[in-house]
This record gives sequence, structure tokens and C-alpha cells, in this order.
Amino acid sequence: MNSSIGHKDSVVINAANASALTVLRTALPTATILVDSLEHADPEFVRSWLEHLQRGGRGLAVLHTDNQHSSFHLSVEALRAGRDDLLTALDTAHSIQLPPLSANNIERLLHEHSPRILDSGTIHAIVSLAEGRPRWALALLELSNTRGLSVFPRPMVPTSTPAGIVASVLRSIADSVGDMPPSTVAAASVVSQLGQMDLAGIEDLVGSDNCDALVSYGALIGDETQTLYRVPPLLAAAVRSRASATETSRFEDAVQRRLLRRRSLGFPLSVAESLFCTRPFQNDAAANDPTLEEQRTAAIEQSIVELVNFGEHKFAESLLLRQTDAPVLIPPPLRAAVLGALVSPEAGLAHIGPPPGEPGTNAYLGWLGLHSKLNELALTPVAREHSPTMGAEEAATQTIIQVWNGSEPVAHHLDSIREISSRDSNNALGLLADTLLDLEAARTGQVIAGSWLSTGAPAPRASTQVLADLPHTSGTLLLSQALSALFIGQGSRFAQELRSESRRTHLHEFHARWVRHYAAATMAIACGDLARSVIEWSELVKCAPHLVPLRLEAYLHETLATLDAARAAADSGHDEHLPPSSFSAPYALFLCFGNGKPPLLQHQLPPPGAATAPVPALLHKYVCAALEENPKELIRTADALLVFEAWGPALSALRQARDIYVSRRATTAATECKSRLEELERFLEKRIPNYEADPNRSDERIRLTNREKETASLAAEGLSNKEIAARLHCSIRTVESHISQARAKLGLQSRKDLAQVAMFAAPSEHQDELISQGNRRTESPR
Repeated sequence: MNSSIGHKDSVVINAANASALTVLRTALPTATILVDSLEHADPEFVRSWLEHLQRGGRGLAVLHTDNQHSSFHLSVEALRAGRDDLLTALDTAHSIQLPPLSANNIERLLHEHSPRILDSGTIHAIVSLAEGRPRWALALLELSNTRGLSVFPRPMVPTSTPAGIVASVLRSIADSVGDMPPSTVAAASVVSQLGQMDLAGIEDLVGSDNCDALVSYGALIGDETQTLYRVPPLLAAAVRSRASATETSRFEDAVQRRLLRRRSLGFPLSVAESLFCTRPFQNDAAANDPTLEEQRTAAIEQSIVELVNFGEHKFAESLLLRQTDAPVLIPPPLRAAVLGALVSPEAGLAHIGPPPGEPGTNAYLGWLGLHSKLNELALTPVAREHSPTMGAEEAATQTIIQVWNGSEPVAHHLDSIREISSRDSNNALGLLADTLLDLEAARTGQVIAGSWLSTGAPAPRASTQVLADLPHTSGTLLLSQALSALFIGQGSRFAQELRSESRRTHLHEFHARWVRHYAAATMAIACGDLARSVIEWSELVKCAPHLVPLRLEAYLHETLATLDAARAAADSGHDEHLPPSSFSAPYALFLCFGNGKPPLLQHQLPPPGAATAPVPALLHKYVCAALEENPKELIRTADALLVFEAWGPALSALRQARDIYVSRRATTAATECKSRLEELERFLEKRIPNYEADPNRSDERIRLTNREKETASLAAEGLSNKEIAARLHCSIRTVESHISQARAKLGLQSRKDLAQVAMFAAPSEHQDELISQGNRRTESPR
């Protein structure tokens, strides 16, 4: 079979094409028939193909088996009644189950075919919708290029009419589903908007007949255990136009009723489910149910606050316009936050109301934080009345809130913050003080002795009570910890812990969005991919928590500005002119070294001390080794940087060590550096789907001079050093120097290798080929 597939007598037929039967009947009896989309084959095609196999012909077919109503299945059933002898060929055929592509492989496929840098949110949406199918993934990629892919609140395909490969894929899906009844199409459309459910749950929503039909038409995809099922949104989009509008409304009301009742019992809903519950009821009976309408109004209120918190202002504004008989009554502090974001800080201050609790309580802390932020933003701040006998607890609270929302240097209040941190270590105020101290130390490349950043312990967590009283405090805590890890060069290592920690909060779906961008940005930074890091951090800023202190917002934007400045400097080729970061000199240095072109920024980085974090300390060692042109120290520093997954700076150190060895004609050492560079880049390409080794970077400094090319060419012809010296009118020592330099630059082990490289004296445009050959000669694992 294997030898026949590639034979000239092989015939490839798409069974969905109108000419499929004609092509099949004109094929030679000895031909190997390769059939694509066999599920679309009509009865005559199936009969003719099976007759070909029965006569001893060879064949191979690709078939989607999920749909029991496909043309192929119906044709086979018809043959059982009259020509069951033909089915022997099917009974004896070898069946191979083709598993879906892994998420990692789908992501690699997307990066390979995308004309632009894809952000992690788009990748997540496509991977979620593609169901491991390459063609679906490529169609969704095209849809994303036209901004036609919905990412929030869950990945979905829009209702607009697509074109190109998207339209082709949707037609193919619709054809594979077949003549699904309109009621079942409506059921598929509604179920596709929900998470995974068991069959009993789906049956409860859309009825047993529709549930059975979804199974028989192959519209339900099960998980690995085949206990939970879902309808792929892309499949639902392909058949959406066939849905019964009446049935769709009926099913949507049924889903909404069940979700609202579940919410009334205290069960949490997903973001998509909560937003689904905000739609007006289509059925009068449901709309007139006061309990359901009360829960719907509560869902609208909760969704508005959460959307505002995470930057979805347009979405929140549209919810405010939703028709509801019950008024939307958001509690005063949260109402002030919403109005402050959607209208103006002054509007927020006008509705904030009095403090909801006594000083020292979580409620008072949350209210004061919001009041302080709105007051800082307002053009006409509102003065607060202070008690003439302010207690220590209230004074401490005001100090922490003032620093978090102010622009004054934290150093001016360090003693007070440390005192609060020590005294209130077991409450929310102390946690905010500790977080601020860690963040400010990290900005200078330092860690506080005993802190989680210095010991490697898990990051501090807010108590369950704090998260219940101040749910939006989780955003401040997680963002601060993420930035602290980033500033000391350990962002990519902290990303996994950040994912786990964010799942503890009831806002975990919102946090997952920005955490995804953080993980992608920090990995891009670690690899020196500044263009990708700017894109990812820009997306992070959009969807990160917005109900956080002003100082934290400023650090987020300053980080983006620093990334963008580093990218621009790298693109212009003037890394050494990157202006000092206004808030984190060690971090700015990390970016530049990570990009692979060490800048002259050693004056920005003070000598490491006892509090200096490991990565900034290693960057200082790198600077010193580079200035001293000490390749051995550069290699040792690279090894240490790899422990912290600082891939970009490690690659940069190895490249600089290699270049020093090349300049010193240390062929063996230069070759070893080159091998290590290649090994590390192969590792990164395997580990990171979007990683691409820069073909111009690894050999950018190893171009042969004209004299080196001429000398190496004569050596390759077999001339001795004495003969070459006579030919070029130079000394033998000079010839030896040129040959040694050429070997070091090209990574060749010996003089003999020069003779084995053809056309060695070729023009400079052929040197890439020579270098490539040299690389293959020296390629070996460590």
C-alpha cells in the first residue's frame, strides 16, 4: 500500500465534488484510489469504489464517522439490503483513528501561517474553537485577520457572512452535518454557547429527541472520558441559518431560567453564563416571574461591575441599556466605581456615599481606596472631613492608601509602611503594606530578606474573608506580585504560580485573560522577542484589573513604555542609546541584553549588594565580563542565567564569548560556543511554539575579510602555507593567522575541513552556505 500511494497511477478524488464519480470510473483498474471526504459520497460513488476494491484494487479514504446520517452511512445501509457482498471490502479494511492535533501543534501551525504576530488571546480563542482540526484552525486564523473572531466573553464565531477559506470551511461543515432538522439546529446553536454538559443535562434543556439527534448527526463532541459533551461553536455557526427562530428563543429561555435558578441557590456562573442571563426573556410567562426577573437584574448589576473592573466599558454600557422593569441598584461604593469609569471621577465622587464601616474594617479600607483614587483623578477634588481624634488604625489606613494612589516617592514613607507591615501582618492593611514594599524593592532590582521573592516561597495570599469583603483586592495583589517578579527578571518563572493563584478568586475567568498575556509577554522578554512582548503587554493593559491603585496603573503603563522604547532602540540598531528607565534600570538592562545586543548601560546598574536579586546581580557580572572581554566569565554567567530561564541574556553572553574567541583565533573554544548556542536555540524552538532563532544574529559578526577568503581558498586548493605566502607576498605567520581566523569564524575543526568546503573563495553572498556547512560539521549535543 505504501509503495502504491506515491505511484503515478494513484488517483486522488474528493467525494464532495460533482465530478467524483466520473473520475473514479475512468481510473485504471490498477490505480490506487485515494478518496477525500468519503462521508459526502453518494450511493453510486460508494458502489463503484467498493467494486474497485472487490476486484483487487487498492484504496485509501478519509472519512468523518461521527454523523450517522451522512451520505456514506446511508449508502452503506442501502447496500446491506441488496449488495452486502460489496461490504466485505469495508469489513477487511484497516482502520486508523486520526487524533486531533494537540494545542501545542495547532499553535505552531498558526504561527507558521500567520502574516502578523498573534497575541496569546487570539491563539487561545482559535485553539479553543479549532477542536484540533488544522483546516478549522487556518479558517479561524483568516477570520481573526479581519477582526471577525470574538474572544470575549468566550471564543465564538460571529454571525456575519464570511468569505474565502472561512466560507469554504463553513460550507464543508454544513455539508458534513447534512439535513439536520431546524429544531435540532436551534438546539445546537444554544448548546454551543454553554460549557460542557452531560447528556442528561443537554436532554433537560432541549428535549430527548433533539439530544438524540445532536448525537446521531455528530454535532456533539465528548471529552476524553465521553461523559461531558459540547457543540463546537464553529459547527453551530455553519448551520445557524437553518435554525428555527421560535425554537431558538424557547431553548434560550429554558437555559436562562435554569441558570438564574442555579444562581439563586448560590452556585457560581461563568462569565459567559452570567452575560447570557442578562438577555430579556422572550416568553411572557418567564418575563413576568418576579423571582427570575430579580435574579436577572442582580446578574446585570454584578456583570456591569465586573466588566468595568476589567476594562470592558462598552460592554458594561450596553448592559445598562438592557430593558428591565426592576431598577438597577448597584451599592454606592461600586456605583461610584462604575460612574467614575464610565462618566467621570466627579460623578463617582458624587455617588460614593459615606464610609460603610468603621476604620480598621475591610469595608472602610475598600471605600477609602476608591475615594482616594477618584479624588486624585478629579479636576475638582472633594475634601474629606477628618476626625480631630484620628486613631492609629485610621491614620495607618490613610497612609497606605495615600501612598498607593499618590505619585510621591515611596521612599518618603518607608518607615511608616514598614511599621504598618510589622503591626498589621495578619490583615488586609498589612498585606497591602507588604506588597508595596516588595514592589518598590523589585523596581530597583532588590528583594527584601525573608520575603517570598528572596526565599522562593509561594506568593502571599489574601484570606478568604478579605477576598469575600474586598473581591477586587485580588487584582491589586496579583498584579503587584506579577510586576515584582518581572522587575527582578523572573516573570516567566512566576507565570505558572500566577495562573494557579488567580484560579482561587471568583473573578478567575477575568484574571485568566491578563495572566495569559503576562505569561506570553514574560516568555517573549526572556527570549529577547521585544516586538511580541510589546503586543502582549499592550493587550494585558487593556484587560488587566482597572479597580486598582493609581500607582499600580502607572507601573503597568511605564512597563509598556519601557518595552516599546527597548523595541524601538533594537529596531534602530542603537541599543546603547536606550534612555534610562524612569522606574527600573535593572529591568531596562535585562530587556536590552535579552535582545542579544548588549548596550552600554553599565552606568545604570550599581554594584550588587546583599539585597540584589539574582538576575540583576548576574547582569552586573555580565557587564563586567563584557568590559573585560573575559569569555570564560561570560560563559559561566550564561550558565547561571539559564538556571533562571533568562534565555535572551544567556544567548547574548554566549554570542559575545564566541565573538571574543573568534577575534583571538581560539578555534576550538569558538566552535564549542557555537555548538552551545545552536543547542540552546534548538531547545527553545522545541519548547516555545512561537520561538524563531534569528538566522542573521548567530553569524552577524563572522564574515570573512577579503584576505581571509583568498587565503582560505588557496588552502582549500591544497597549497601549503609557504606556497600561499609566496603567492600573496606575505609572511608564513600571516597566512597561519588568516587560516586560523577563517576556521574560527566558520566553526571548522581543522585545516582539512577547508578543503572539503567547495567554492570557499566565493563572493560574500555565498558565505551563508559555507557557514551552514561549518555548522553541520560542528553540530553535536553537549
